[in-house]
Amino acid sequence: MKKITEMNPVEFRELLQTFVNEELFKSRERLMALLEQNAPIEQLDAAFREFFVAYELLELALEDYHYDPDEGLEMQPEFAEELDRRIADYEAGRTKPVPMEKIFKKYCSSNWASE
Repeated sequence: MKKITEMNPVEFRELLQTFVNEELFKSRERLMALLEQNAPIEQLDAAFREFFVAYELLELALEDYHYDPDEGLEMQPEFAEELDRRIADYEAGRTKPVPMEKIFKKYCSSNWASE
């Protein structure tokens, strides 16, 4: 597994160039154009299948790489203490988990939460 954060600048640029040229992004544009044109369902279906296959191929290409967006970031001591306290409360049975649906309804737009 190749860690993206350990690549030198040349390797990183080459990787980015490879990924931005993936078929996924081209097939996405074709699919978006068909959607905007209100194309027949048969054309949309074919374009979606191409998009889906391109997505799967990109996912396969990414399997060889590791990237942790939080790597190198420090957790604020106050947050770490609060997190530890909440975990302890949960493990001791003093609190129950909140269903994700409630969180989505509270913090997300009504359109997104209802999907």
